Formats: sequence, C-alpha cells, structure tokens
Amino acid sequence: MVVAQVELTDEEAERLEALAQEKQVSVSEIIRDAVQERLRHPAEPTMAEKRRRAMSIPSFPSDVTDLGRNHDRYLAEAFESWQSS
Repeated sequence: MVVAQVELTDEEAERLEALAQEKQVSVSEIIRDAVQERLRHPAEPTMAEKRRRAMSIPSFPSDVTDLGRNHDRYLAEAFESWQSS
C-alpha cells in the first residue's frame, strides 16, 4: 500500500471525520472507497468512449430542408433504423 498526503479544507476534514464516525470506519477507508468509486466511474469519459458515443448518433442527409418542422419524425425513423441494424 502507498501512503499519500492530501490537503483538505477544515470543513472537508470535519465532514470526513463525522462520516467515518457515523459509519464506524477510518477516514482512510472513506477516502479509499471514494478513490475506488472515481476510478470505476471517471467523471470525464475517455476519448474512446467519446468516439463510441459520437458514432452512435444518428445522422441526417444534408439535403433535408424541413428538419425544423419534421425533426421528431426524422428522429424516430433514425432510431428505428439504428435499432434494427
């Protein structure tokens, strides 16, 4: 295990202490759990995830001139074709 030093505000330290006492665990355990959770679910998607999401967005032909009026219909058609593929 690696020992790490972090700086907390007084309020953060007090809230961590209170939470640790409430859960009857150490502050270190609360911090390790928080780190593990962040590592499992990073706040910022990876570049690969951003690409995957971008590629899953339906696209429309550039010659569509009534997209503003018929957006919902076109979107429904795109989702239907996306789901069937």
